[in-house]
Amino acid sequence: MITINATLIVQIIHLLILIVILNWLMYKPLRKLVDERRLKVAQGLAEAEQMRAKAQELKERYDQEFTRRAVAVRHHLVELEEQARAEAREMILATREKARQEYLGLVERLEKELAGARDEIRAQAELVAGEMAKRILGRELQ
Repeated sequence: MITINATLIVQIIHLLILIVILNWLMYKPLRKLVDERRLKVAQGLAEAEQMRAKAQELKERYDQEFTRRAVAVRHHLVELEEQARAEAREMILATREKARQEYLGLVERLEKELAGARDEIRAQAELVAGEMAKRILGRELQ
């Protein structure tokens, strides 16, 4: 059986003194360390959240800029393509006109050469006919 005597009171006093000393030496510093750690973790989480938000904002700006530039590039390519088509059409028309002019010049030159050749053949034919008539008739034609 438990009896209440002076030893129990001394032990209770010792226990209370031990609690006060442990609280002062160990529990308060431990609680302070735990509170500091909680504060650092909360600050780290807050910083991480800010960094995540900033990264998200940068990603969105990048995506918008990329889209804007991609659209600008597409428009520029369409303009260049249209310009190239127009230049090609102009070159084709110019080449066709040049070929047509060369063809007409060649036809004209050939017609002149043909007319010259006809005149020359006609003159030679007249000479040959005159020679033949002279041989056949035995006299000169007038």
